Amino acid sequence: MTEYTEKFKYTVRVRWSECDVQGVVYYGTYLDYIHVVMDEYFRNMGFLLMMEEERKVLDLAAVKVLLEYKHSARIDDLVDLRFAITKIGNTSVSTSISFLRTSDQKLLTTGEVIYVNFDSESGEAKQVPQQIREIVNKYEGTSF
Repeated sequence: MTEYTEKFKYTVRVRWSECDVQGVVYYGTYLDYIHVVMDEYFRNMGFLLMMEEERKVLDLAAVKVLLEYKHSARIDDLVDLRFAITKIGNTSVSTSISFLRTSDQKLLTTGEVIYVNFDSESGEAKQVPQQIREIVNKYEGTSF
């Protein structure tokens, strides 16, 4: 069995609305899954990305997405979404995501997303705060 570097895991059940007519997960659905697992990752650490006050601290906008589809997920499958922050730059946050079928841990899709911390008032990138680095470093066992 393959060991995955992403510590955080959140499981979703594939719903009909996420599939094409053959019952296979539509490729764009994986972007929704990424959003879900990232929200749950931060929720696990006590930081709610959807709250207005917390978005003043960290409001991530995707600037690069890379997905590699290996096998299909299908209607009613349980899928483990594995997520990690792999790098924090001055204004950027890089992530890694693996999607595995829960029943057999078959690797379905891999992904990398780079986000920029965004200031909605100025429309510009802003520095990732030290408190976020500390939260992530503690969880991931790193020193970004």
